[in-house]
Amino acid sequence: MGSAFLEVLYALDISVGGMAIEVPHGFSEDDLSENVDLIITMPGSRSFRVKGQIRHISVGEESGKFGVEFAGLAATQRLHLEWYVAKLTRLGRGI
Repeated sequence: MGSAFLEVLYALDISVGGMAIEVPHGFSEDDLSENVDLIITMPGSRSFRVKGQIRHISVGEESGKFGVEFAGLAATQRLHLEWYVAKLTRLGRGI
């Protein structure tokens, strides 16, 4: 993580407000002091970029999980996220 890294990560949980992500390797909490740039890709929707702020960190020995709050979602991005979350909920995969 950080401005010099690019990784493909998968969301453990997603909502209109943010997402939980697992990093499959260790990382330093110091690396997470910056905001992050995300590219969100969901089935049936075009990918989009959004900035995020890390709000929660859980560091394990070999992996870590963190919660990211989306910052500055455009109206169309919010609609895509609402549609996707509603679809997951209908399929019984939402909260």
